[in-house]
Amino acid sequence: MTALLLAVLASATLSLVLKLSESRDLDRYAVTAINYMAAAGGALLMGGRLRAPAPGSAGAIFEALGAGATVPPAFGPSWATGWGAVTGVMLFAGLITFQLAIRAHGVGLATAMAKLGVLVPMILAIGVWGEHPRSVQWAGIGLALLAIVLTNWPTGGDRWRDAVRPALLLVLVCVGLSEFSSKVFQHHGHAADKPTFLMLGFGVAGVIAWVVVAARRRRFGWAEVGVGVAVGVPNLYSIGSLVDALQSLPAAVVFPVFGAATLLVVQLAGIGLFGERPDRRGWAAIGLTMAAVILINL
Repeated sequence: MTALLLAVLASATLSLVLKLSESRDLDRYAVTAINYMAAAGGALLMGGRLRAPAPGSAGAIFEALGAGATVPPAFGPSWATGWGAVTGVMLFAGLITFQLAIRAHGVGLATAMAKLGVLVPMILAIGVWGEHPRSVQWAGIGLALLAIVLTNWPTGGDRWRDAVRPALLLVLVCVGLSEFSSKVFQHHGHAADKPTFLMLGFGVAGVIAWVVVAARRRRFGWAEVGVGVAVGVPNLYSIGSLVDALQSLPAAVVFPVFGAATLLVVQLAGIGLFGERPDRRGWAAIGLTMAAVILINL
């Protein structure tokens, strides 16, 4: 249970540090690039204990779930290399859209939509592999869709096009696609190619971030370096602690608690540290999201 608590605190810390960086108008692309470097460097130093050496929800979920995959591999190292590069693009998009959503709508709603990203791999798995969720998971999907509709429901004299919040929808889709990429590797990849897949995924994400930093020609300073490291370290420990928790607790306990508790901690911290005050609709959407995350992961 200690490892699960550490995973929750590390994941929440990541979101809150990103909120701090957005409130200070730091270069989010520099923060993203330094984050990948810090996490990869830390994992390299701690490689004996952490087998997943890179940040990001997709890598964490893959390492936690994919290690025990029983689906026969269909493709070899070349495919793992190419798919790892594609995954890197998805990881980069997921983190950048998450930061944009934090700036536009606060850390609570942004984290809620990121957690609902689990809908994407679940829905795609139904269409691609014919997987069928259980009844309790269908209930979770229903609550998740209700939360999305509630978040974008027009109020007062708003019209639908004015009520839709693109930043929140983007983070849901991009984070969800990055998680789906790991599920694709779980189905088609070989266990021996996991290091190649992970290194290419997070390496490409870091390269893209540095290319954007160079193209924008915007100087960044020690503040971006500090925040990038402060994001990378909890990213790394969130993965390590999550894997440790799965060694002592069943996945049916770990994932629902991890998702819902992280969202609750982030929301409460957002209120206490940043003065965020969701309205009734916002609270309802966050509550529905917590319930949906629990049911979907059961």
